[in-house]
Amino acid sequence: PDLNAVFQYRENWVTVTQGVELRSTNGRIYGGSGRADLLPGTSRPKKMIVEMGATAEAPSFTVNSDWLESDLSDTGTIEHVIGRGKVRAERKGSINGRGGNASESDSLSGTLTGPEVEAWLENGILKVVEAREHPEFIGSSGTKLTAAGTIRIEPAGGNAGSLRTDGQSNFSREGLTIDGRNFVIHVKDEDHEQVFNTSAPATLKSAGLKTSADTTEAHFNTRTKTLTSMEQNGNVTFDEEEGGWTGKSGRLTVSEAGDRIDMERGNPNLNDGKGTVLYAQKIMLDRKRESFVGDGKVVMTSAGSTTTAGHVEGQLGGSAPRVDYSRRVQMYPSDGSKVEADNVTVFPKDKRFEAKGKVRTEAAEKRVVTSDALEFSESAAREQTAHYIGNVVVSGYFSPPRTLTEKNAKKSILELLTRDLVVNSRNADLQTVIATGAARPTQ
Repeated sequence: PDLNAVFQYRENWVTVTQGVELRSTNGRIYGGSGRADLLPGTSRPKKMIVEMGATAEAPSFTVNSDWLESDLSDTGTIEHVIGRGKVRAERKGSINGRGGNASESDSLSGTLTGPEVEAWLENGILKVVEAREHPEFIGSSGTKLTAAGTIRIEPAGGNAGSLRTDGQSNFSREGLTIDGRNFVIHVKDEDHEQVFNTSAPATLKSAGLKTSADTTEAHFNTRTKTLTSMEQNGNVTFDEEEGGWTGKSGRLTVSEAGDRIDMERGNPNLNDGKGTVLYAQKIMLDRKRESFVGDGKVVMTSAGSTTTAGHVEGQLGGSAPRVDYSRRVQMYPSDGSKVEADNVTVFPKDKRFEAKGKVRTEAAEKRVVTSDALEFSESAAREQTAHYIGNVVVSGYFSPPRTLTEKNAKKSILELLTRDLVVNSRNADLQTVIATGAARPTQ
């Protein structure tokens, strides 16, 4: 008859050819055939190799593979397992105190598959498991992770709750997707938090945002499934999947569940997708309120006009959009004129603006007006009204109305001092100039 087992006492090994099973103090190992190296002078196995449907089981960990090797301690506990072939390793977190202990991270429970999986245990507790050659991890909490190189999970021990990848990687769960390489993820079950880090370029999608950067640190709430905060550095770009906001900066910080974006370094700029672009040293965008703040060397372009300032706050959405500029404001409308003031408020929907403090306007033909305040508006028929208020001084050339005959159509130099001045134009052509209050014209 065929022999099922061969025991070599002097060389301290044993082989089994038709069904093998080993029961240890913290699990069992079994399969179609196998070999065990024994401790000298005993029948206790030290190392075991199993083939043909090999399986290793511990209280919270199971490995199935084509080929399996396991190391056991002197007391008979499974300390190390490596599987090759079609490997499937499953870790189960503690359930009512069974199958694990409080030091283990339940969020890293799940299934790890790949051509090679290696695990290290201590007292029956899985400390580290690593999969190689394009592995995949499917977590019980909804996490999915793939990597070109390795996936290393440490559910217990000093680094309990850590997960690392090597090579091109993809991380996803409901509410979050990250593409990049060399990920480091820490799970904090007691805080319902996952902390993601990578020092390599990565693209992240969450909260309706798509961002790309050289380095990324993101905090994700696993209970509410929201991005609580994120910081990205180096060549950062972002765009909204809905809404149209896009931007670039050297550093990007996301907070308030993805509603607030702060940008700085690397010449930040923000684009609303409708023709308005903001440049500043620091930019804050409130996506929920559709408002923004720019500070330091502000340059804003919209509808062919450009405005520079030291600070800007605005809201482009809603029923009454407005933009407030301050600190040495200079406006350059599309008609070639120029407006300077301490503060300027623009109402885009109404096609009007208000300027206050050391107002100075310069139009074509070297026409300059200074005043304490200015109110400007334009109608749908392209009729413009500029209302200057307080200490008005006018100096420059004024073209005559188009109704005059050509022989009388001479430009006039006008100097005017008054308290109140209204200039009416149509299609940028001067129509009337009305001065009220102690007017002193010189022509």
